[in-house]
Amino acid sequence: MNILLIGCENVGGALLRQWLYNIGYRFTIASPTATGLPVGMKHVTKATQLSLAEFDMVLIAIKHKKLRTCCLNMLFP
Repeated sequence: MNILLIGCENVGGALLRQWLYNIGYRFTIASPTATGLPVGMKHVTKATQLSLAEFDMVLIAIKHKKLRTCCLNMLFP
């Protein structure tokens, strides 16, 4: 399963740590500020680097107060 995880701070990072080693899950992280990601993890900072057709699931792990700003920064850097 290909999963796009938008946001990888507290909530997104916790989700990733729990699911990381489940067989069959492949993650792409979309976050302008993600650091300390596991080796080999695909990471993008802009939405233009993605094709949503390649994902089976999209998870949004961003605080509601940051959602608008983060989406605008990803779409219009």
